[in-house]
This record gives sequence, structure tokens and C-alpha cells, in this order.
Amino acid sequence: LMGYAWSIKGERGEEIRQMIREGRKVLKPLRESVREKRKSQRDLLKAEPFDRSAVQAAMAEMADARQKLNESRRAIFLDSLEKMSAEERQGFLKWRHRHFKRWRRWGRRHREE
Repeated sequence: LMGYAWSIKGERGEEIRQMIREGRKVLKPLRESVREKRKSQRDLLKAEPFDRSAVQAAMAEMADARQKLNESRRAIFLDSLEKMSAEERQGFLKWRHRHFKRWRRWGRRHREE
């Protein structure tokens, strides 16, 4: 969404970029939590003896942390879209379609066979 926001010129573009920046502040601690859970899980996987219940609990914590992060991302995305005009949302769809093609081509060239 930020990529599209940079394509909007003037004051309105800055307003949308600021909304996204505010959302990023909310997401930062959630991303850090996911990183911490991932590190904890890695440490448990390396440990001897292997503790199945501890790894299982760490996996559940990781799933919860990811779910919270994804829910927050969706909420911020929807909040941003809600504040855009119909014309801006339509522009976003066109922008995304153009850029999605590029990402898809890149993915096809770089996937493991």
C-alpha cells in the first residue's frame, strides 16, 4: 500500500502515507514478537534432549503471534482503504495489478525446481 501511496502526488498522498506510517508503529512490536517466538522455537529445536511438549507450546505461541500480526495488518489495510476515495481505491487496484505481474514473473524465475 505504501508503494501506491507514493504514486499519489501532493497533500493527499502525504495523508495516506502518514496513515500507513502510523499503522507501522502498531505493527512493529507485533513483528518483534514474531521474531522472538521464532528464535525461541529455534533454540528449542536445537536443544538436547528434544522436548516435544515445549516445541509444541512454542509452535502454538508462534501461531498466535502471527495471527495477531496478520489481524493487525488487515485492520490497518482496511482502515487505509476506508479513508480513500473510490477513485483512489480504483487506482490502488490498477497499481497492484501492474506490480503483482512483476512480482509473479520474478517468483517464477526464482522458485526452486
